[in-house]
Amino acid sequence: MAGRPHRWGGEQGRALLAGVVVFGFLLGAFPIAANGLLVQPTAVGPSALSLSSPPIDHANHPDRMAAVTGSPQGGSRSDPTANPFTYNLTVENYTTPYALSPLFYGVNVRADHSFNVTDAEYLNDTNVRTWRYPGGTIGEMYNYTANVREPEGTRLPNSISNFVSMCRLVTCHAILQLPAEIDSPATDGYYVDYVENTLHFTPAVWEIGNEPALYTNFEMPWSSWNGNETNATPSAYAAILPAIISAIRAYDPTTPISPFGGCGCYPPGAPAWTRAVFLVIQDRAQFIDLHSYPVRPTTTLPGYYQTLYIDGGPYSTYASVLAALHSVCSTCNDVRLMITELGTARGGLDVENFSSTFPTEMFDMAAIIQTSNPAILVASDDFFAFHEWVPGATPGPLYYAFKDITPYLGSKALEVNISGGADGDELQAGVFWSTPDNWSMLLVNLDCNDTVNVTISGSGFPVHGQMEVNTWTNATVEPVGRASNWLNSTTLAPNSMTLVTFSPLAVVAHPTAPTGPFIAAVGATYVAVSYVQPGGLITNDSTTYGTPTNTFPYCAPSKTVSAGEPTAGINVTGLEPTTSYCFAVQAWNSAGASPLSQYINATTNSSGGGGGGGGGGGGSGGLTESRGTFPSSELAVVVSGLMVVCLASVAILDALRQWKLGGRRP
Repeated sequence: MAGRPHRWGGEQGRALLAGVVVFGFLLGAFPIAANGLLVQPTAVGPSALSLSSPPIDHANHPDRMAAVTGSPQGGSRSDPTANPFTYNLTVENYTTPYALSPLFYGVNVRADHSFNVTDAEYLNDTNVRTWRYPGGTIGEMYNYTANVREPEGTRLPNSISNFVSMCRLVTCHAILQLPAEIDSPATDGYYVDYVENTLHFTPAVWEIGNEPALYTNFEMPWSSWNGNETNATPSAYAAILPAIISAIRAYDPTTPISPFGGCGCYPPGAPAWTRAVFLVIQDRAQFIDLHSYPVRPTTTLPGYYQTLYIDGGPYSTYASVLAALHSVCSTCNDVRLMITELGTARGGLDVENFSSTFPTEMFDMAAIIQTSNPAILVASDDFFAFHEWVPGATPGPLYYAFKDITPYLGSKALEVNISGGADGDELQAGVFWSTPDNWSMLLVNLDCNDTVNVTISGSGFPVHGQMEVNTWTNATVEPVGRASNWLNSTTLAPNSMTLVTFSPLAVVAHPTAPTGPFIAAVGATYVAVSYVQPGGLITNDSTTYGTPTNTFPYCAPSKTVSAGEPTAGINVTGLEPTTSYCFAVQAWNSAGASPLSQYINATTNSSGGGGGGGGGGGGSGGLTESRGTFPSSELAVVVSGLMVVCLASVAILDALRQWKLGGRRP
């Protein structure tokens, strides 16, 4: 019987470096015959791409139910895909596109969480280059020279010296926070001197204080902190800033300064704080630092999304912040906004299921579109790691957004007008451009009930050329891509996003070979092959296998099977028991296939035996080794949603780290 693949939809690539690979065997991406058996895909390469969605486990993912079954809020049509709402786009300001700041994409790197080379390399997979340290509230309590959290003196795992080393490793832009609640200019000056003259590190921005409206020990030294609700008013806080700024300037006369790390007063109070602060300091600071947590208490997915578009969304207040600035400072035309904490706050809100899964990717990609609007001067859209992605742990949902979406947005933003449809601002659209003539369009459908159709033809966005269409739904860990030469329109499912990229001149290169492969599991009639994807937009994977030989390449390949999309591995079934096989893998993009990876050998178990993982070397004939259990029934392998966790060996981890540190750039 010919082998056939099962699609692996688990976490890919960098998950191996965390020591664990998660593979999900998902049935829905393959055509199913009347007898219930999987139908063998016949094509290999991009033409074999399948965009069908696997079934969803509603019990384990309650946040995804609204996208499939309809929401308790609002009316859903009986068949929302039959006549999708149609939106028309118009792209404007071609001659004066808004250039995004190099500080635009950021993340908080916290002193109270471990942060090592692997974490830095995760970020290096993305275009997140602004790192804020020590991160959030701890900025008011961090002792830079002792590396402790005051006043209790707790030693912290991520010191400033470690942060500097990791920042230098990937050339980050650092925002360093200085304490203001203690009102000690001498302490702040001492820390600036230590960082710049002892560690020889100059940040991109010095940020003073964190959310002063929430202070409880204002103007008290750490040794006297007791939480007696000694608050700071806007005018009282503004009064302490000139001395702190002077202390910074004594050691660093040029680095930009932000006078407060968010006001802690929620958006309506930000203009008053801005007015009070800049009335005193005038143009001695270069940034206004805002925090945005707009989500209201809700138990529904539509309610979770509503604050992005109801009443103009949270970003409608930013114009009033700039107006407040200019009302008191006529020389502050170059002062810009930074959003150094943007997220979906959990405290006291019933949004846990949304803020740690796919909806947070939807929420924050819509926020990217809004904050890159040319009408808003935003320098840094900094996604708060405390609840979005904690460094030191396996990356959360936003890792994939920053790896697979934002690096392909252009360096300049264009204005987009949307007309038609029936759901107001539930469709969010952003268009970006970069030299020589590369375009990208990010579409986010926040409608949890209805499919929408977006007309691109006539919008001003190119429709013919080298195009990639990448669709992301709650059914896949990462976006699923396909190549196209023409694209007059595109359709978005409820609760999904699409990234369209256009390049008329660049020639797409063939991808490099995947790293690996590795043998994840072995049964009597199947072998599970895993691997790490190469960089770039991959559209499909395939596995070639055959009989091991004693001469190079140590394999006589006889069959190739296609996964139908980019995956973390392929489960080749229909094999003979107690038989040795050799396996290699290829990745595909719009240009074609990568070279074959190296071969790896595996021997199937005897008929009726249990399953396990194994590994082998291509040139030495192979080695089979039991590593835990694996379903002996092929039917069990393809049950939708079955997750198998395979611990990567130390050898694999070391090999991957060395490979990664060798300079691969996705």
